[in-house]
Amino acid sequence: MLTTLTATAQRGDIDGDLQYAEYLVNNGKSALAYSELNKIISQSPSSHFAYYLRALNYYNNGNAKSALYDIDQALRRRPNSADYLALKGDILTLNGKYGKAAEIYAKAVRDEDAPPQRIYAAASAYMRDKDYANAAKYAERLLDLAPDSDSAKMLAAEIFINDNNTTDALRIINTVAAHNAQFHRLRGIAYCKSQMNNYAIADLNAALDIDPTMSDIYVWRGIAKYQSGDRKGAHNDWNVAVSKRQYEASNLLQKYR
Repeated sequence: MLTTLTATAQRGDIDGDLQYAEYLVNNGKSALAYSELNKIISQSPSSHFAYYLRALNYYNNGNAKSALYDIDQALRRRPNSADYLALKGDILTLNGKYGKAAEIYAKAVRDEDAPPQRIYAAASAYMRDKDYANAAKYAERLLDLAPDSDSAKMLAAEIFINDNNTTDALRIINTVAAHNAQFHRLRGIAYCKSQMNNYAIADLNAALDIDPTMSDIYVWRGIAKYQSGDRKGAHNDWNVAVSKRQYEASNLLQKYR
């Protein structure tokens, strides 16, 4: 894909007009881009790339409905385009359609040379749809492609935690370089699920020290405390969690009175 307007681009022919429109989209000149793309599509309705660019422009401006219509028009003309499929996945994600997005991303990354960011998007969409088995498959692929990426490791660890694979989650997260609040939160949850309660409480405390707004930590720290025999401490944490709208803690308070 072209990303800049070159000196050789000639306005007035379809290729030059598309190159100019792409420049406008990629540089945030959305109003001009709409005007240019509307003109191109009216004159050349078979231009799949024009529909793609207008879909991208709509997506960049948060208009998922119009973006979805245009990307479907592009895909009618080029159904196997990985770029077009990936954008449709992004649009569906923007619209909260995580299951459909995951299916589209899966088509977009069939090629073994698919870039890591698309594998990341596929894994994330499957996780948000709570399809942890498929999410884990893409997480493994992502780790193979980006073995030194902390963001890839963190996503993979979160997926494995949700899939109750705490062994792999801990193995991966302990190689993360940046020990931020999310690192301590995820490792604390993994330790909690493994009933390594002292380690869990230490990590969850560290996460709260860095970011006190992580309210679900009170749920997990309460579980770790209960598992270690501190019933009063568990109830205190769960009551705080409920006050912070972590309502699953209400079920824990009822279950473990």
